[in-house]
Amino acid sequence: MKNTLLLLATLGGLGSTAIAGTPVPTVITPPPAPVSLYNAHELQFDLFGQYGVTSSGNERLIGDDAFGGGLGVNYFITRWFGIGGEGSLFDTEGDAVGTATFNVFFRAPLGESGFAVYGFTGIGITFNADDIDSDDFDDFQDRVEDDDDPRDTDDVLLQGHVGLGVEYRFSPNFGIFTDARYTFVERDDSDFTLIRAGVRFAF
Repeated sequence: MKNTLLLLATLGGLGSTAIAGTPVPTVITPPPAPVSLYNAHELQFDLFGQYGVTSSGNERLIGDDAFGGGLGVNYFITRWFGIGGEGSLFDTEGDAVGTATFNVFFRAPLGESGFAVYGFTGIGITFNADDIDSDDFDDFQDRVEDDDDPRDTDDVLLQGHVGLGVEYRFSPNFGIFTDARYTFVERDDSDFTLIRAGVRFAF
């Protein structure tokens, strides 16, 4: 009798195991990696307003101060290093003074806070953007020509600059920025400080 009961219990256990089947392992999906707001191989397009102000008598190029705006295109080869170019215009009491510059950027994202600080330097030109045959050109020419050589009437000046800035990204593709630079102009009494603020589109 005991043997019969033991046999029935064994058969019952085997049957329940067959019904239950092989246990299915639980698959744990890892959370997606966070999206970086600042990346290598990043192409940027800038739209900005600007304000130039002089000091220590450096009023020859833009007067006491001048407002303007411009466009820029940058490319970050790595997350931290980029190059770019920009063009802008100033309204200097009726004259349109233009600038075109090439820049090198060193960027430091602050974790994934959205903020990044950057330093930059560059070279470029400042030029008279009005028609050189217009009356406005005479005033501009008086500011930029070489006083030591009356025959020198160049309206294109070399410049260099160094600056610092901060950027905030709302997403990997859109942010705002502001920066300030000191611009060295080849003519005496023409240096100025430039402050910019604008929006940045990154792809």
